[in-house]
Amino acid sequence: MGSYAYSIQQAQVDGEQCFEVFSLFDMLVHAVDDKDYCVIALVNHGLCEEVDDEHLPVLGRACGDRVCVVDARYATSASDSNNTTTSKSCKTNPVSVSQNDAKRTLRTLLATTAHEALHCFGLDHCITWQCLMNSHQVDEHEFLFLSPLNLKKLVYAILTSNHCTKGKDDIVANRYVLDRYHALGDVLKSLDFSKDAAWAYRKASLVEQVTITTGGGEYPKKMAPSLKKKRKMHSENSKQLMELRC
Repeated sequence: MGSYAYSIQQAQVDGEQCFEVFSLFDMLVHAVDDKDYCVIALVNHGLCEEVDDEHLPVLGRACGDRVCVVDARYATSASDSNNTTTSKSCKTNPVSVSQNDAKRTLRTLLATTAHEALHCFGLDHCITWQCLMNSHQVDEHEFLFLSPLNLKKLVYAILTSNHCTKGKDDIVANRYVLDRYHALGDVLKSLDFSKDAAWAYRKASLVEQVTITTGGGEYPKKMAPSLKKKRKMHSENSKQLMELRC
């Protein structure tokens, strides 16, 4: 990062000394190398940001300079069995983080880190489905996946013109999505998030159902009536869920 003198601002929030996130950004922007897409800083310290002359606690925050910061304490301090802390991410609703539940706090860390990193990829908050980019965090059962629209944005942000040739974008994208769901399922299974892993494998199976392999490429098949019916039912259920979460 070179030789710089950084001044990290701090503020007292609910009796705790916290780093002000935007002063951290002023430091982190110097750590972004040309070959890096973004820098994710995990800190073992409280974070806050100033909103309307008031400092509020946050679990994570990202900025447009390809940097984000996440409070990782709740995944590394699971030994305190009686302490429950209420914080916020850049999402709007408070979330209670119990420090005696390591699995829950790991999930919070994964969700917050992915959420903030995806901001660096240009994804904004989303009200579709139970998308990971929803603007509020519900509880330890928070969805760890992207809505179809945001997944498509991510795919085309990652797959550069070197990977996609004219007329074959969908082929490459379909293969990437299929491989991605399999990889996510494997990682989530290794973390003992069995329900999430099963969901990822199920999505991979659905991707395979609506594509056929011809000459190494995946082309969409005509959707079967039963699948259309399932998609319509899922859409209606998602709409009801979205109304509850707004």
